[in-house]
Amino acid sequence: MSLTSSALRTSLALLALHSLLACDDGPAAGVDATDGPSVDAVDAAIDARLLDALGPHAEAGPPAVESLVFAPAGFARPTLALAYVDGVGHVRAYRRGPGGWTAQDVTAAGGLPPDAAQVVPMRVVGSGLELAVRRRTGELLRVRDSAGWEIENVTARASAPLAGAAFAAADFLSGSIVFAADGALQRISNVNVNHPTLFPVAGAPAPTGAIGGPFDSWMIYPGPGGVPVILDEERPTVLTGAPAMVGKGVVGWGVEGQQNIVYRTGAGRLVVGTSAGPMVDLPIAAPAPASDLNWGELRTVPNALAVAYRTASGAPVVLERTGTSTWAAVDLAATAAAPAAIGSPVAHYDQNGDLMVGYFGADGRVHLVTRAGATWAHADLGPSSL
Repeated sequence: MSLTSSALRTSLALLALHSLLACDDGPAAGVDATDGPSVDAVDAAIDARLLDALGPHAEAGPPAVESLVFAPAGFARPTLALAYVDGVGHVRAYRRGPGGWTAQDVTAAGGLPPDAAQVVPMRVVGSGLELAVRRRTGELLRVRDSAGWEIENVTARASAPLAGAAFAAADFLSGSIVFAADGALQRISNVNVNHPTLFPVAGAPAPTGAIGGPFDSWMIYPGPGGVPVILDEERPTVLTGAPAMVGKGVVGWGVEGQQNIVYRTGAGRLVVGTSAGPMVDLPIAAPAPASDLNWGELRTVPNALAVAYRTASGAPVVLERTGTSTWAAVDLAATAAAPAAIGSPVAHYDQNGDLMVGYFGADGRVHLVTRAGATWAHADLGPSSL
Protein backbone atom coordinates (compact mmCIF):
# COMPACT_ATOMS: atom_id res chain seq x y z
CA MET A 1 0.00 0.00 0.00
CA SER A 2 1.47 3.35 -1.00
CA LEU A 3 0.96 6.50 1.02
CA THR A 4 0.66 9.86 -0.65
CA SER A 5 2.54 12.75 0.86
CA SER A 6 -0.82 14.38 1.57
CA ALA A 7 -2.06 11.48 3.68
CA LEU A 8 1.18 11.26 5.57
CA ARG A 9 1.22 15.00 6.07
CA THR A 10 -2.24 14.81 7.67
CA SER A 11 -1.06 12.16 10.11
CA LEU A 12 2.05 14.13 10.94
CA ALA A 13 0.01 17.29 11.40
CA LEU A 14 -1.95 15.58 14.16
CA LEU A 15 1.27 14.43 15.79
CA ALA A 16 2.80 17.89 15.52
CA LEU A 17 -0.28 19.56 16.98
CA HIS A 18 -0.41 17.05 19.79
CA SER A 19 3.20 17.66 20.78
CA LEU A 20 2.74 21.42 20.60
CA LEU A 21 -0.66 21.75 22.23
CA ALA A 22 -1.06 18.84 24.65
CA CYS A 23 -0.82 19.86 28.30
CA ASP A 24 -1.99 17.86 31.34
CA ASP A 25 -2.37 20.83 33.66
CA GLY A 26 -3.75 23.56 31.39
CA PRO A 27 -1.99 26.87 30.78
CA ALA A 28 0.74 27.87 33.17
CA ALA A 29 0.03 30.67 35.63
CA GLY A 30 0.33 34.10 34.10
CA VAL A 31 0.08 32.78 30.52
CA ASP A 32 -2.97 33.61 28.43
CA ALA A 33 -4.45 30.57 26.70
CA THR A 34 -4.47 32.57 23.45
CA ASP A 35 -0.67 32.68 23.54
CA GLY A 36 -0.44 29.17 22.10
CA PRO A 37 1.68 28.27 19.11
CA SER A 38 1.18 30.39 16.02
CA VAL A 39 0.05 29.00 12.70
CA ASP A 40 3.59 29.49 11.43
CA ALA A 41 4.97 27.49 14.35
CA VAL A 42 2.51 24.67 13.71
CA ASP A 43 3.38 24.67 9.99
CA ALA A 44 7.07 24.59 10.83
CA ALA A 45 6.54 21.67 13.20
CA ILE A 46 4.54 19.78 10.58
CA ASP A 47 7.25 20.39 7.97
CA ALA A 48 9.95 19.27 10.38
CA ARG A 49 8.05 16.08 11.19
CA LEU A 50 7.45 15.51 7.48
CA LEU A 51 11.13 15.85 6.63
CA ASP A 52 12.10 13.46 9.40
CA ALA A 53 9.39 10.84 9.02
CA LEU A 54 9.52 9.87 5.37
CA GLY A 55 11.89 7.02 4.64
CA PRO A 56 13.67 6.35 1.34
CA HIS A 57 11.47 5.81 -1.69
CA ALA A 58 11.63 2.34 -3.24
CA GLU A 59 13.12 3.93 -6.38
CA ALA A 60 16.21 5.67 -5.12
CA GLY A 61 16.91 7.34 -8.43
CA PRO A 62 20.07 7.47 -10.50
CA PRO A 63 23.50 7.67 -8.87
CA ALA A 64 24.87 11.15 -8.27
CA VAL A 65 27.18 10.78 -11.25
CA GLU A 66 24.09 10.87 -13.52
CA SER A 67 22.56 14.00 -11.95
CA LEU A 68 24.29 16.82 -13.88
CA VAL A 69 22.07 19.38 -15.66
CA PHE A 70 22.41 22.79 -17.23
CA ALA A 71 20.00 25.26 -15.65
CA PRO A 72 18.01 26.81 -17.12
CA ALA A 73 17.60 24.43 -20.06
CA GLY A 74 16.73 25.82 -23.45
CA PHE A 75 16.68 29.48 -22.47
CA ALA A 76 19.38 31.86 -23.66
CA ARG A 77 20.27 33.71 -20.47
CA PRO A 78 23.58 34.96 -19.11
CA THR A 79 22.65 33.47 -15.72
CA LEU A 80 23.63 29.85 -16.21
CA ALA A 81 24.55 26.99 -13.90
CA LEU A 82 25.71 23.40 -13.96
CA ALA A 83 23.69 21.86 -11.12
CA TYR A 84 23.89 18.36 -9.66
CA VAL A 85 23.57 16.18 -6.56
CA ASP A 86 26.80 15.35 -4.74
CA GLY A 87 27.73 12.14 -2.96
CA VAL A 88 25.94 13.02 0.29
CA GLY A 89 22.64 14.35 -1.05
CA HIS A 90 23.49 18.04 -1.30
CA VAL A 91 22.47 20.03 -4.35
CA ARG A 92 25.51 21.84 -5.72
CA ALA A 93 26.04 24.18 -8.64
CA TYR A 94 28.75 25.90 -10.60
CA ARG A 95 27.15 29.24 -11.44
CA ARG A 96 28.32 31.54 -14.20
CA GLY A 97 28.61 35.23 -13.40
CA PRO A 98 30.44 38.25 -14.82
CA GLY A 99 33.69 37.07 -13.24
CA GLY A 100 33.44 33.44 -14.35
CA TRP A 101 32.15 30.26 -12.74
CA THR A 102 31.84 29.92 -8.95
CA ALA A 103 30.88 26.92 -6.82
CA GLN A 104 27.88 26.94 -4.49
CA ASP A 105 26.43 24.42 -2.05
CA VAL A 106 22.76 25.10 -2.85
CA THR A 107 21.54 22.90 -0.01
CA ALA A 108 23.51 24.88 2.57
CA ALA A 109 22.70 28.28 1.04
CA GLY A 110 18.99 27.62 0.55
CA GLY A 111 18.27 25.46 3.59
CA LEU A 112 17.20 22.35 1.65
CA PRO A 113 16.88 18.99 3.37
CA PRO A 114 20.20 17.17 2.72
CA ASP A 115 18.69 14.18 0.94
CA ALA A 116 18.40 15.15 -2.73
CA ALA A 117 18.31 12.34 -5.27
CA GLN A 118 17.78 14.19 -8.57
CA VAL A 119 17.57 17.71 -9.96
CA VAL A 120 16.09 19.05 -13.19
CA PRO A 121 16.03 22.63 -14.48
CA MET A 122 12.93 24.77 -14.46
CA ARG A 123 12.33 28.00 -16.34
CA VAL A 124 13.73 30.99 -14.50
CA VAL A 125 10.86 33.12 -13.23
CA GLY A 126 13.03 35.16 -10.87
CA SER A 127 16.57 36.31 -11.47
CA GLY A 128 18.67 33.29 -10.60
CA LEU A 129 18.84 29.52 -10.24
CA GLU A 130 15.59 27.57 -10.47
CA LEU A 131 15.35 23.79 -10.03
CA ALA A 132 12.94 20.99 -9.31
CA VAL A 133 14.48 18.64 -6.74
CA ARG A 134 13.40 15.08 -6.08
CA ARG A 135 14.21 14.02 -2.55
CA ARG A 136 15.19 10.46 -1.71
CA THR A 137 11.77 10.19 -0.09
CA GLY A 138 10.07 10.79 -3.45
CA GLU A 139 8.89 14.28 -2.50
CA LEU A 140 9.33 17.05 -5.08
CA LEU A 141 10.57 20.54 -4.18
CA ARG A 142 10.65 23.72 -6.23
CA VAL A 143 13.80 25.67 -5.40
CA ARG A 144 14.19 29.26 -6.57
CA ASP A 145 16.98 31.76 -5.95
CA SER A 146 15.67 35.22 -6.76
CA ALA A 147 15.60 38.04 -4.21
CA GLY A 148 16.08 35.26 -1.66
CA TRP A 149 15.79 31.49 -1.51
CA GLU A 150 12.30 30.04 -1.93
CA ILE A 151 11.57 26.36 -1.32
CA GLU A 152 8.16 24.84 -1.91
CA ASN A 153 7.11 21.26 -1.26
CA VAL A 154 4.99 20.81 -4.40
CA THR A 155 4.14 17.20 -3.53
CA ALA A 156 2.45 18.27 -0.32
CA ARG A 157 0.85 21.35 -1.88
CA ALA A 158 -0.65 19.31 -4.73
CA SER A 159 -1.54 16.26 -2.58
CA ALA A 160 0.44 14.24 -5.13
CA PRO A 161 1.79 10.71 -4.88
CA LEU A 162 5.48 10.27 -4.15
CA ALA A 163 7.56 10.41 -7.32
CA GLY A 164 9.57 7.57 -8.75
CA ALA A 165 12.92 7.98 -10.48
CA ALA A 166 11.41 8.87 -13.88
CA PHE A 167 11.17 12.61 -13.33
CA ALA A 168 11.46 15.77 -15.44
CA ALA A 169 10.25 19.36 -15.61
CA ALA A 170 8.58 21.25 -18.42
CA ASP A 171 7.68 24.83 -19.21
CA PHE A 172 4.09 24.33 -20.34
CA LEU A 173 1.00 24.98 -18.19
CA SER A 174 2.75 27.56 -15.99
CA GLY A 175 5.59 25.22 -15.13
CA SER A 176 5.04 21.48 -14.83
CA ILE A 177 6.81 18.55 -13.21
CA VAL A 178 6.20 15.19 -14.89
CA PHE A 179 6.97 11.96 -13.01
CA ALA A 180 6.14 8.29 -12.65
CA ALA A 181 4.05 7.22 -9.66
CA ASP A 182 1.59 4.45 -8.88
CA GLY A 183 2.15 2.81 -12.28
CA ALA A 184 1.19 5.91 -14.27
CA LEU A 185 2.58 9.15 -15.65
CA GLN A 186 1.64 12.07 -13.42
CA ARG A 187 1.95 15.83 -13.86
CA ILE A 188 1.96 18.69 -11.35
CA SER A 189 1.22 21.95 -13.18
CA ASN A 190 1.15 25.64 -12.16
CA VAL A 191 4.39 25.18 -10.24
CA ASN A 192 5.88 28.51 -11.35
CA VAL A 193 2.83 30.45 -10.17
CA ASN A 194 2.86 28.88 -6.69
CA HIS A 195 -0.35 26.92 -7.21
CA PRO A 196 0.81 23.34 -7.86
CA THR A 197 -2.04 21.15 -9.07
CA LEU A 198 -2.02 17.42 -9.84
CA PHE A 199 -3.14 16.36 -13.33
CA PRO A 200 -2.44 12.73 -14.31
CA VAL A 201 -1.48 12.44 -18.00
CA ALA A 202 -4.37 10.60 -19.65
CA GLY A 203 -3.48 7.77 -22.02
CA ALA A 204 0.28 7.89 -21.42
CA PRO A 205 2.03 4.55 -20.85
CA ALA A 206 3.97 4.34 -17.60
CA PRO A 207 7.69 5.11 -18.03
CA THR A 208 10.10 2.20 -17.68
CA GLY A 209 13.19 4.43 -17.83
CA ALA A 210 14.40 8.01 -17.64
CA ILE A 211 12.47 10.92 -19.17
CA GLY A 212 14.48 13.05 -21.58
CA GLY A 213 13.90 16.04 -23.80
CA PRO A 214 14.20 19.81 -23.87
CA PHE A 215 11.92 20.25 -20.85
CA ASP A 216 9.78 22.94 -22.42
CA SER A 217 6.96 21.05 -24.09
CA TRP A 218 8.38 17.88 -25.66
CA MET A 219 9.63 14.83 -23.77
CA ILE A 220 10.62 11.26 -24.63
CA TYR A 221 10.80 8.13 -22.50
CA PRO A 222 10.73 4.34 -22.88
CA GLY A 223 7.36 2.74 -22.23
CA PRO A 224 6.68 -0.98 -21.64
CA GLY A 225 9.09 -3.11 -23.66
CA GLY A 226 11.22 -0.05 -24.45
CA VAL A 227 8.73 1.36 -26.97
CA PRO A 228 9.50 5.10 -27.41
CA VAL A 229 6.80 7.44 -26.13
CA ILE A 230 6.74 11.10 -27.14
CA LEU A 231 4.94 13.58 -24.91
CA ASP A 232 3.93 16.83 -26.60
CA GLU A 233 2.70 18.86 -23.63
CA GLU A 234 -0.06 16.51 -22.44
CA ARG A 235 -0.51 14.55 -25.68
CA PRO A 236 1.30 11.18 -25.73
CA THR A 237 2.32 9.46 -28.97
CA VAL A 238 3.59 5.88 -28.90
CA LEU A 239 6.08 5.19 -31.71
CA THR A 240 4.75 1.73 -32.45
CA GLY A 241 7.12 -0.33 -34.60
CA ALA A 242 10.18 1.81 -33.79
CA PRO A 243 13.28 0.07 -32.38
CA ALA A 244 13.17 -0.28 -28.59
CA MET A 245 15.04 2.49 -26.78
CA VAL A 246 17.55 2.12 -23.97
CA GLY A 247 18.24 4.81 -21.39
CA LYS A 248 17.45 8.49 -21.79
CA GLY A 249 16.78 9.81 -25.28
CA VAL A 250 16.41 13.25 -26.83
CA VAL A 251 13.50 14.97 -28.54
CA GLY A 252 14.10 18.47 -29.85
CA TRP A 253 11.52 21.12 -30.50
CA GLY A 254 12.61 21.69 -34.09
CA VAL A 255 10.31 22.48 -36.98
CA GLU A 256 8.33 20.37 -39.41
CA GLY A 257 10.40 17.65 -41.02
CA GLN A 258 13.53 17.98 -38.85
CA GLN A 259 15.09 14.87 -37.37
CA ASN A 260 14.43 15.89 -33.78
CA ILE A 261 14.38 12.48 -32.03
CA VAL A 262 17.57 10.65 -31.07
CA TYR A 263 18.01 7.58 -28.87
CA ARG A 264 20.13 4.45 -28.56
CA THR A 265 19.04 0.86 -28.93
CA GLY A 266 20.02 -2.28 -27.07
CA ALA A 267 22.51 -3.04 -29.83
CA GLY A 268 24.28 0.28 -29.18
CA ARG A 269 22.97 1.89 -32.38
CA LEU A 270 22.00 5.53 -32.52
CA VAL A 271 18.71 6.09 -34.32
CA VAL A 272 17.15 9.39 -35.43
CA GLY A 273 13.80 10.44 -36.85
CA THR A 274 10.81 12.73 -36.61
CA SER A 275 7.75 12.45 -34.40
CA ALA A 276 5.89 11.19 -37.49
CA GLY A 277 8.57 8.52 -38.09
CA PRO A 278 10.30 6.53 -39.27
CA MET A 279 13.29 6.00 -36.97
CA VAL A 280 16.45 5.26 -38.97
CA ASP A 281 20.12 4.72 -38.20
CA LEU A 282 22.15 7.90 -37.65
CA PRO A 283 23.32 8.70 -41.18
CA ILE A 284 26.96 9.36 -40.22
CA ALA A 285 29.68 7.39 -38.44
CA ALA A 286 29.86 8.36 -34.77
CA PRO A 287 31.50 6.89 -31.66
CA ALA A 288 29.21 4.35 -29.96
CA PRO A 289 27.42 5.71 -26.85
CA ALA A 290 27.90 4.12 -23.44
CA SER A 291 25.73 6.58 -21.47
CA ASP A 292 22.41 8.34 -21.55
CA LEU A 293 21.89 11.05 -24.17
CA ASN A 294 21.35 14.68 -23.16
CA TRP A 295 19.98 17.58 -25.12
CA GLY A 296 20.76 21.16 -26.12
CA GLU A 297 18.98 23.17 -28.80
CA LEU A 298 19.61 26.44 -30.62
CA ARG A 299 16.28 28.01 -31.54
CA THR A 300 17.47 31.04 -33.41
CA VAL A 301 17.97 30.80 -37.17
CA PRO A 302 19.65 28.56 -38.19
CA ASN A 303 18.18 26.06 -35.76
CA ALA A 304 20.48 23.34 -34.36
CA LEU A 305 20.17 20.31 -32.06
CA ALA A 306 23.04 19.00 -29.93
CA VAL A 307 23.22 15.56 -28.29
CA ALA A 308 25.94 14.81 -25.70
CA TYR A 309 27.08 11.41 -24.46
CA ARG A 310 30.10 9.40 -23.32
CA THR A 311 31.86 6.46 -24.98
CA ALA A 312 33.00 3.28 -23.23
CA SER A 313 36.55 4.69 -23.07
CA GLY A 314 35.27 7.87 -21.37
CA ALA A 315 35.51 10.24 -24.33
CA PRO A 316 32.84 12.99 -24.24
CA VAL A 317 31.11 13.24 -27.62
CA VAL A 318 28.65 15.74 -29.07
CA LEU A 319 26.44 15.19 -32.09
CA GLU A 320 25.04 18.26 -33.81
CA ARG A 321 22.22 18.47 -36.32
CA THR A 322 21.91 21.56 -38.49
CA GLY A 323 19.18 22.07 -41.05
CA THR A 324 16.74 19.21 -41.40
CA SER A 325 19.03 16.18 -41.27
CA THR A 326 22.69 17.23 -41.54
CA TRP A 327 24.65 15.60 -38.73
CA ALA A 328 28.23 15.94 -37.44
CA ALA A 329 29.98 14.15 -34.57
CA VAL A 330 32.83 15.59 -32.47
CA ASP A 331 35.00 13.51 -30.14
CA LEU A 332 35.94 16.16 -27.57
CA ALA A 333 38.80 14.09 -26.17
CA ALA A 334 40.47 14.22 -29.58
CA THR A 335 39.37 17.72 -30.57
CA ALA A 336 39.74 19.65 -27.30
CA ALA A 337 41.96 17.36 -25.19
CA ALA A 338 39.01 16.96 -22.83
CA PRO A 339 39.74 14.55 -19.93
CA ALA A 340 37.84 11.27 -19.59
CA ALA A 341 34.21 11.51 -18.51
CA ILE A 342 32.07 9.47 -16.14
CA GLY A 343 28.28 9.58 -16.06
CA SER A 344 26.40 11.28 -18.89
CA PRO A 345 27.64 14.60 -20.35
CA VAL A 346 25.10 17.39 -20.91
CA ALA A 347 24.82 19.97 -23.72
CA HIS A 348 23.62 23.58 -23.91
CA TYR A 349 23.66 26.56 -26.28
CA ASP A 350 24.14 29.80 -24.35
CA GLN A 351 22.83 33.28 -25.11
CA ASN A 352 25.75 33.87 -27.52
CA GLY A 353 25.00 30.70 -29.48
CA ASP A 354 28.12 29.04 -28.05
CA LEU A 355 27.76 25.27 -27.69
CA MET A 356 28.73 23.93 -24.25
CA VAL A 357 29.25 20.37 -23.03
CA GLY A 358 29.54 19.82 -19.27
CA TYR A 359 30.46 16.60 -17.53
CA PHE A 360 31.93 14.90 -14.48
CA GLY A 361 35.51 13.82 -15.01
CA ALA A 362 37.06 10.55 -13.93
CA ASP A 363 39.52 12.81 -12.07
CA GLY A 364 36.82 14.02 -9.63
CA ARG A 365 36.42 17.40 -11.33
CA VAL A 366 33.61 19.17 -13.22
CA HIS A 367 34.64 19.95 -16.79
CA LEU A 368 33.24 22.30 -19.42
CA VAL A 369 34.07 22.26 -23.12
CA THR A 370 32.87 25.26 -25.12
CA ARG A 371 32.76 25.99 -28.83
CA ALA A 372 32.90 29.75 -29.41
CA GLY A 373 32.85 30.33 -33.15
CA ALA A 374 34.69 27.36 -34.63
CA THR A 375 37.12 26.71 -31.76
CA TRP A 376 36.65 24.24 -28.91
CA ALA A 377 38.23 25.06 -25.52
CA HIS A 378 38.31 23.02 -22.31
CA ALA A 379 37.95 24.41 -18.76
CA ASP A 380 38.26 22.70 -15.37
CA LEU A 381 35.57 24.28 -13.18
CA GLY A 382 36.57 22.60 -9.91
CA PRO A 383 35.95 19.56 -7.70
CA SER A 384 32.70 17.61 -8.07
CA SER A 385 32.41 16.40 -4.42
CA LEU A 386 30.89 13.15 -5.68
